Amino acid sequence: IEAVTGKAVLDLLAAREGELADAAQALKTTAADLPRRAAQVSEELRAQAREIESLSAKLARVDAARMLDAAAETGGVKLVAAAMDGQTAAGLRTICDTLRDMDESVVAVLGTVADGKVVFAACAGKAAVKAGAHAGNLLKAAAKVCGGGGGGRPDAATAGGRDADKLPQAIAEVAANLGA
Repeated sequence: IEAVTGKAVLDLLAAREGELADAAQALKTTAADLPRRAAQVSEELRAQAREIESLSAKLARVDAARMLDAAAETGGVKLVAAAMDGQTAAGLRTICDTLRDMDESVVAVLGTVADGKVVFAACAGKAAVKAGAHAGNLLKAAAKVCGGGGGGRPDAATAGGRDADKLPQAIAEVAANLGA
């Protein structure tokens, strides 16, 4: 419990008035209208976040289509192995899911560097799994190159690593591990 008495009450009220005035100025409104404006700004941010998510999904579909067109045929499956700049773990998973939905014979291993660490996502379509592909095993080998670990199911996996400089080497070794 805190209590303020005497002249300190006036100082506290003046400080709070100043904070309210600063907040109102930052939101370009009056102190009396501050709660309504704060709610409005909050809703605008939520709407922008939804728009960003929608645009990110569209970009993922475009990236997936581009990668699928350039995929190499290996052992009856289409292999997509790529290091992607500026992606998040969630973004990689979205692209993997999109690739798997576009072509059941795809095997994809994607990697990126986020916060100085390597992040991987992999997937294998139903036909690729039937042909012997295992996303978890492929990813485990790729992550090991980068000093990390991970794995997962035959159709989807995630992993991480510590050595970001070895990401290109890990991606390059995916094709060799697919045939193994």
